[in-house]
Parts: sequence; structure tokens; C-alpha cells
Amino acid sequence: MVDNLVDIQLERQILASILEDGTLVDTLFETADETLFTDKIARKTFKWIKNQYMKNERISQVTMEKESNINIEELIKYGTREFEFEDSLNILEKLKIRRQLIKDAKKIYNLAKNNNLNKSEYKHLEQEIVFKDADFNKDNDIFDMQQTLEKAYEEIVKILNGENNISGIPTGYPSIDTATGGLHREHLIVVAGPTSMGKSAFAINIAYNVLKQAGKVIYISLEMPVKDIGKKLLSLDSLIPLSRYKKKLMKFEKDNIDASLSRLMNKNWRLCTERGLTTADIRAICRKLTREMEGVDLIIIDYLQNIKERSGNHNRARKVGMDCKDLYFMAGELDVPVILLSQVSRKRNGQPKISDLRGSGEIEETADEIWFPFRPKYDDKVNNNKETEPAKIIFGKGRNSGTGVVDFIWYPKILHWRDAFIEKTEGPLELIEREES
Repeated sequence: MVDNLVDIQLERQILASILEDGTLVDTLFETADETLFTDKIARKTFKWIKNQYMKNERISQVTMEKESNINIEELIKYGTREFEFEDSLNILEKLKIRRQLIKDAKKIYNLAKNNNLNKSEYKHLEQEIVFKDADFNKDNDIFDMQQTLEKAYEEIVKILNGENNISGIPTGYPSIDTATGGLHREHLIVVAGPTSMGKSAFAINIAYNVLKQAGKVIYISLEMPVKDIGKKLLSLDSLIPLSRYKKKLMKFEKDNIDASLSRLMNKNWRLCTERGLTTADIRAICRKLTREMEGVDLIIIDYLQNIKERSGNHNRARKVGMDCKDLYFMAGELDVPVILLSQVSRKRNGQPKISDLRGSGEIEETADEIWFPFRPKYDDKVNNNKETEPAKIIFGKGRNSGTGVVDFIWYPKILHWRDAFIEKTEGPLELIEREES
């Protein structure tokens, strides 16, 4: 009997079915968690079954009678649902969603009655209410010791079995992935450098690499227009120098660009170029897009100092630090690595250091990782017309990986950061810039 979007009879029948036929337990844990059950006896039974399942121990009515204080008679009095088990699970899932919708509707109604917020605050809070219960969001933030060790062990086993030789999302750069383990979900990675050092190009390169691996990327550009970013992606893929896009293309160049368009057209990518966004706006946009895309593998924000300054009496450095904190929390909330670009002052006497960020509030303390794209020959006029120049990615901070430096090659004509390891093993890139023979 369904009462107030609750079906206690069905909840108990599903769990009684597990005790009758243990092969159904895998189906249960593919989709269900404790929140599916509202009945006290059903919840206790679910916890007991889960504990037995995780320990790979027997699940049966006899075992439960011996090892638990659950009222078996009350649990099994409605019978079982073995032959329509998955359909029954779907019914409980729908009831759960409808219960949550009612809760969210009440919260949104109360939010709408509040007349004291500005536009950004309304957007932020509304998205927060709707987003927090999305299916693709992480299941919870509270773990007991068993759950804590299980999460770590799952990752260790994947690496040992060769399913994944790095613990994060691959950047497409072997030297970076070896040093850092890739892009870790919930991490805020600050990529910092002075104007024109190539930090935006580096971020677009990583986005391009993630897209090539069938990843999903959100790019928030607070400076560059859509056409410029589109050209950079096409140049990376086609190997046609950006300078050629300002002139009439030759047929072979057009053919290469057409081929790139075909390769890139269906990649899972969302670009926002709206300017004057606050961190509340950015979080609302990313929540909305993450829901639409059913999860995301990487968010890039270009860049920190272009985020609209928040109101209040704090100084500029403190406000920048607070913005950084907001985006750190967003990385955790959306369960995604966030790359945040940031400016530093140009130095004439060597490579950048972590201390260059100290004028920017709490960036150093907040970020999980801080990377500096660095081109030692940037100011060398003799080097300006060369096809390539030496470059480095400096790891100023790594919460799990520490500090270090890896070598890169910079291709200025296509704004490409290329791993020096790939350059050595595969040879230099051949840009498409010759006339047809």
C-alpha cells in the first residue's frame, strides 16, 4: 500500500527476495543504496545484507536469524518479488525521486519567498538545491573505516590489475601523468603564469587531450571569445598554423581543417564565454552543465583575476582568496578536477616560484596543486622566429605528488605544449604549412 510516496510492503519484499535468492544481490547493489528504503526493518536488513556482501559471506534467512536481531517474521510476511525484482527496484527508485522532488520544491518555494537576495545568490542557491541530489553526484561525504579502506583498495586493485596505470584522469602528457598521477577528481589545480607565457594555450591543450580520450570538458572563458578558442582547437588538431586562419586558405589546408571539424564536432564539450561572472555564477553554470552532460571529467576556468569582484569590505587579495576557496569547494561538490588559471607578475631573473602567488590571498593554501608553465627563452629575441623552443612545467605544489619539473617543447605557430618525452620518442611535429606540389 503506497502512503505518502512510501511502499513499506515493496521495500520488505525486495529484501526478502535477496534472502530467498542470493544471486539477486549483485543487481541490488548495482543501483540501490540505503536511501531507497524508508522502513526501519528494511533499512536494518539492507545494512546487514551490505555488510555480508562486502565481507563475501553468506546471505540467507537462516544466517540472518543467527547473526542479527532483525524481526524476520515482519520482514518476510509479505512474501518475495523474485520474478519481478528489477521492476520492483525501479518502482522504489521512482518513489525516492518523487519524495526528493517534493523536498526540493518546498526549499525552492521558501527561497522564492525570500526577497533579500541578489540575482546571483538566487541562481546559486537554486542550483545548489537541485544539484545536490543528482544521481551522478558522489554518494556521501561521511565514511566509516571500512568504507574508507574500500575506496582506497578499489583504486589500488585497478592499478595492480593494469586497468589504470595512473590514479587520476590522464592529461595526455606522460611526463605529467607519471609525476602527478593525472588530474584527480575533487582537486583544484592552479595553473599560474604571467601574461603571454602560454597558460591558456596549456589549458586548451589539456582540454583537447581529455576530449580525444572521450572525456567531458567544461571551459569557462572570462577573456577569450568563442571564435579564438575554436581556432586554437582546430589548429591543434589540423597542425595548420594560426597565422594561416587570417588569410585565404589553400585547398589542402581547407581539406585538413574539414577533417579536423569532423573529428572534433561530436566531442563532449561546453564553452561559456560570458564575462563579468562571479564565483556564484560560475558554480551555477557548472552545476547546470554537469547535470545536462550527466557528469564531467574536467572544468577549466580562465582566469581567476577576471572573476567579477565580490562585494564587501575585504581587500582585493582577500577577495581573490575567497574566490579560490569557492572554486575549491565546487571541485569537491561536482566530484571533478578543476583547473583554475591565475596571473603572476613577470620575473626577469628566472623561473616562477610558489612565493609569486603570495600576493593573491589564500591561493597557495587552498590549491591542491600549483603548476607553472614556463618558457625560459620567452624574452630572447633571437629565439622569437624559431619553430620550437624549450619549455617546462614546474610543479610548485602537489598535495600527493610533491614538487618537480618536467620538460616540454613549445610550438609557437600552433600554441602547442608538447611533452618532451613524446617529442623524443615520436620525433618533431610536421606542421602543415607548405604549398601543394
